Amino acid sequence: MTYIATLFLVIMTALLPRLSSAAEPVYVAAYDFRPYFSSRLSTHVTGELLKAFNARQTTYQFILREVRPKDRFRELQSGGCCDLLLFESKSWGWANAEDYLWGERLTYGDNRYYTLKESLEKGETSFEPLQAACMGGVFGYHYKYTEMKTAADTLETQFNFYTAMSSDTLLNMLLGKRIDMIILGSEYVSWQRKINRPGMELVTASDFIDHSYVTQVVFNPDAMKQAEVINALIRDMKANGELAAILEQFGLGQSIEPNMPSVTSGMN
Repeated sequence: MTYIATLFLVIMTALLPRLSSAAEPVYVAAYDFRPYFSSRLSTHVTGELLKAFNARQTTYQFILREVRPKDRFRELQSGGCCDLLLFESKSWGWANAEDYLWGERLTYGDNRYYTLKESLEKGETSFEPLQAACMGGVFGYHYKYTEMKTAADTLETQFNFYTAMSSDTLLNMLLGKRIDMIILGSEYVSWQRKINRPGMELVTASDFIDHSYVTQVVFNPDAMKQAEVINALIRDMKANGELAAILEQFGLGQSIEPNMPSVTSGMN
């Protein structure tokens, strides 16, 4: 055997264990859904959860990929860019939900109507009956008020409904009196109160909800193997309190239901 061939064999023998043990990448879709995820935040729930996933096992390396809200359905299809999406609800536009793999339940929440206390007291807005010159929500989100429709032109013409790119923008518009009433998720509001967002004391919520939801992890149908591992990780993190601890960092301790069932056999 020549010197070069021997050297090559030695190098490959040294590298082979590293190559064979390299973690397989798993791509996690995420769109602006604060505090679960936003590329504008230095820390978010999804990021902390993926850190925990990566720390608890070495088979997979979980990598975030930001997608637009309206693209998440396509990107989770067979051949799409991503393997899974966290904190998603079946009621949010998944017309063919049975075509995807739905895994562990994660949190529950609701959307409510918010207006300025001052506007409500002056009779400029009203919850009963629901009345506002202009209502607002986040682009790509689904609301019962708009019949779960998301096309911006339809929302504007049919419902006089303005869409902003984020809940932060929406809240700023309400506080700046540029919009009369907005719809916000309970998790976002809890997080804003947790970080002592200025102006939260000026807004008030309706007693009734637009709609309630349970979030889950949803998988690309090609990711059955990864789904088994991830569902097991989530079940363990529920049982040992690690998931609750992550949520509590963002003021969402109340969003994990104590008796929320796990998916113990197959997908739902």
